[in-house]
This record gives sequence, structure tokens and C-alpha cells, in this order.
Amino acid sequence: MKMNSFEHLMGKKITKIQRIDFQSDYEFYSPYAIILSLEGQFEKLVLAATNDGNSMDLKLTTEFSIEADFGLDFSEHVLNELKAEDELNQFVNQRIENIRIAEFLEPVIEGNGFLIKQGNIAGVEVKTEKHKLLFKNIHGGWLDIDNVLAQLPNPERWTWK
Repeated sequence: MKMNSFEHLMGKKITKIQRIDFQSDYEFYSPYAIILSLEGQFEKLVLAATNDGNSMDLKLTTEFSIEADFGLDFSEHVLNELKAEDELNQFVNQRIENIRIAEFLEPVIEGNGFLIKQGNIAGVEVKTEKHKLLFKNIHGGWLDIDNVLAQLPNPERWTWK
């Protein structure tokens, strides 16, 4: 198994999940970002779609930085607590077993007379004791939960790290 810079989070319990959406009445499978609070961890793990429509951001950050980075103070996005029927609730009180990061092979797409720059991360998979989520950016965040057929688009453009 390849290791990544988030390997120290293996075995940590997810104590709370929040989402960042464009409105308070959100669509379950299309969050802009997912925020995981972890046992014994001051910083929160944030999985977020980027504005390029293809890549993602994955980082550990503080609540204060989350408010500033996502424009919560200007109502650009809404920080939501999970609804009772949200499938992300299945991950609360579960321990993280693995975090896989799919990295693009090339962060730049070259066309005839144009360049498209994107981030480095194509998607993130978080596996817990009982569940698995795959978060990707398909012109906005997209979430697959416990779907064995789910995959990231354009497999020729990225590799798991």
C-alpha cells in the first residue's frame, strides 16, 4: 500500500461531519466540501472541490481558516450540519482505515493553442471500518458512498498515491 501525508490519521475516529454547500437545503451527493472532525485532532480534515471543475483540495485546517477560505462570513457558501437522513452520518464514530489520494499525472492539459491548469488531486477515497466514500470533482463536488462500481473519471489521467 502506498503511503501519503495523511497516514497519521489512520485509526482516528470521526467524531463529527459537516458539509459546505451552496445553500442550506443541500443535495446529498453534491457537497462543495466535507469536513471531518477527528478524535484527538485539533485541525479538521477538509475534502473540497476546486473551482477548476476537475480537481480537489485535501488539507488539515482550523475552523477559523475554513470560515475564511470558503467565504462563510460573506454567505458565498453555507456550513451545514448533517441532516438526519444524510448517508454521511454512517461515518460518524467510525475509525479511518485508509485514505487514498488519486493524483493527476500532469497538472496541465494542453490543447491546440490553449493550456488548462488544474490542481494535483483527482479524487480522495476514505475507508472506515464499515464504509467507504469516494469524493471527486465533476464540475462541482460529487460523493459516492459504498458504491463498488464508483470510480474517478478519466483513469488514464491519474494514479493512486
